[in-house]
Amino acid sequence: MEKQQYSNVYPLGVNYKISKFNSSEEAFTQVFLPKYTGLDSLRNGREIKTIQLRPREILGLYLMCLVARYYHENEWTIGFDDPWGHDGLVIPKVVPQKGQKRGLVIEQVYVQDKEKPFVYAFEEALRLKSLKGLNYSDKLNLVVLSEYGDKEDLSAVIAIAQKSDFESCYLFILKQPVPCLFYGATLKSPSDPLEYYHLGINLVDGSGKIVKRGDFKPIITDKST
Repeated sequence: MEKQQYSNVYPLGVNYKISKFNSSEEAFTQVFLPKYTGLDSLRNGREIKTIQLRPREILGLYLMCLVARYYHENEWTIGFDDPWGHDGLVIPKVVPQKGQKRGLVIEQVYVQDKEKPFVYAFEEALRLKSLKGLNYSDKLNLVVLSEYGDKEDLSAVIAIAQKSDFESCYLFILKQPVPCLFYGATLKSPSDPLEYYHLGINLVDGSGKIVKRGDFKPIITDKST
């Protein structure tokens, strides 16, 4: 880990120092995996004080780095020590030049209430985020981790994400023994296509791979459209 000067971290438009991992793989193998002992450790894992992030937030940021690399090719890593108190950043490994994309400021939520249908639990999670105040989510990028939900749910929740104030919204559903395989979906983004994919992770070196599964559209509930 090292301290790096980043200016104009999109979308804050301010200059400040943040810390970053040398790579997202380093964060996954050296910080997340030692803390991961099962789903309980994701639900109840406490903040790691040295980086001010929970283990599950490290996981969410790592998965976003995979997605960012998939869509934008260059290498990305995890930033933290955000003085604004959000849930980490996804930033280029190399300090970008003026005019290049500086990174994404991330807000995260973990959906685990299996007592209600996934779509309702997802909607409630976004509603609770909205209670943080007017314009809180504007220009932030939401990462949703979930213990349940399937492909048939994705087109239903996409409409909910589109109505939110978040700049983008990405969903990752835990599948198989965590953290080996995930379903992922882009629900809202100004630049990335709306699609779902499988993410596989090598637990030895932290490398990951995304396999595109296809495009999808929201379910149309208004028959008059």
